[in-house]
Amino acid sequence: MRTRARLLSLTDHFHAAAQGVGVTVHAIADALIRRLHLQRVVGALPFIPPGLRAALGYLVPLKPADLPERLPHVHAHNDSSHRFPLREALLRGFASVEADATLYRGRFLLGHSVLEKSRGLDLERDYLEPLATMARLGPLFPTESNDTSNTLATPQPGNEEPVCVHVDIKSAGLPALKQLEAIASRYSDVLSEWTGEKFIPRRLILIATGNSLRAADEWWTQPPTKDHHRRVFLDGRPEDLAACPPTWLMPIVSTDFTHLSAWRGFRTIAASEEAAVREFVSSVHEQGRQARLWGIPTWPYAHHARVSRWLLNAGLDWVSVDNLRGAHRLIHSAL
Repeated sequence: MRTRARLLSLTDHFHAAAQGVGVTVHAIADALIRRLHLQRVVGALPFIPPGLRAALGYLVPLKPADLPERLPHVHAHNDSSHRFPLREALLRGFASVEADATLYRGRFLLGHSVLEKSRGLDLERDYLEPLATMARLGPLFPTESNDTSNTLATPQPGNEEPVCVHVDIKSAGLPALKQLEAIASRYSDVLSEWTGEKFIPRRLILIATGNSLRAADEWWTQPPTKDHHRRVFLDGRPEDLAACPPTWLMPIVSTDFTHLSAWRGFRTIAASEEAAVREFVSSVHEQGRQARLWGIPTWPYAHHARVSRWLLNAGLDWVSVDNLRGAHRLIHSAL
């Protein structure tokens, strides 16, 4: 017991130190920029490439005007592991991002591994707060097009492309969902919500995903009330379609590509594998939901692009992408 207590104590100090370093770096950088009056200078350099602009985003908060045209059909998979989480994805036109999160003492630490969690990233500070600040300034991805087929919701008035934040929960499902709802209530002015009577779309959508949610039956079946609105929605799995949960609760369904096909892009896809993919997409669309796949082969990139293009042509709504830089070329070659 003493050994376990000591390990827990060391873990607490480790996470606290990591978080403290993260906060200190942000504070020093922000203070330095303000002291030197460089906000306008840094923010007014349109020729800076997205990667560098993402780095500068840590020093100067992004504004909606900084964002390019939305890149359709691509989802920034495992975005919290990138060098500049959220910022680079936004600056490359991604309207859907995913962060791996573990509930720890009321907060969500980000990262898929222990090493990534040591970076001190926090869901609220590094994703929800910057997105909410931008959303309050105006539409993040405005569009003049009437085609909203690849959006989970369209705020009114006008056509606006909402940004979808997927939180891949790595800890126990039910406690994490309840805490995520509590955090989401602080951003009620910008997060889409279900009031118990109707769905109110806004500029951000928060979706919980991850296999740990399978055990959260209590949260799934408990309907929201007029006094307790729901701002966290679910990323379902194919096996959830049989129960036909409300579309507002589960607007998207995803699965591992390798569960449907062993195709790695080296040959022509087998007829049985093609049928499995198309059946998945059609079964999701029949219930008015959107379909997403992860686990698409990422190497070599040419084969990843070939598989992704085929999936988009097969009707898939979202392709999970790890290579943010190559996504632009991928999408424009597929459409």
